Amino acid sequence: MNLSTFSTIIAAAATLGAAATIAALVVLCSPQLSKLRAKLQRYALASAAVVAVLAAVSSLLLSDYYDLPPCKLCWYQRIGMYPLAAILPIAAWRRDATIRFYALPVALCALAVAVFHALVERLPSLQGAGSCEIANPCSIVWFTKFGYFTIPVGAGICLAFISVCLILARPSRTA
Repeated sequence: MNLSTFSTIIAAAATLGAAATIAALVVLCSPQLSKLRAKLQRYALASAAVVAVLAAVSSLLLSDYYDLPPCKLCWYQRIGMYPLAAILPIAAWRRDATIRFYALPVALCALAVAVFHALVERLPSLQGAGSCEIANPCSIVWFTKFGYFTIPVGAGICLAFISVCLILARPSRTA
């Protein structure tokens, strides 16, 4: 599969992820949807785990298979995402929603980096002297899909989805 096809697939998946994130936020904030919220809470942790693993695998494919070298800000986002890809599946398997107290701060910090990185792509002057490498600046846009999707935007969507899922996740009530 070539880079154009792969990037279109991940952009489409991220677009669906953005819609799911917004829908989950509406359910989370709306008292009238408490029954739906209770149903979503059952799948929140597993959903976060799947997205974390897919995001980590996608980032590795982009750098190692498609030869797109990650910049400094990409690495900072990966530092947040890779541990989530390792611990969230274990927590989902064990139905241990208490992981949210540890994973949510990691996801939110990485999300902040992704938002900043997306801004740097659009406003390279934000990059600042010395914050990124000259040979591989953080302002490089490797591809754009659907007029908005770039690699840091995709990472941001994944991290926002994971964050909302972690907020939704509740400990199971097994006796």
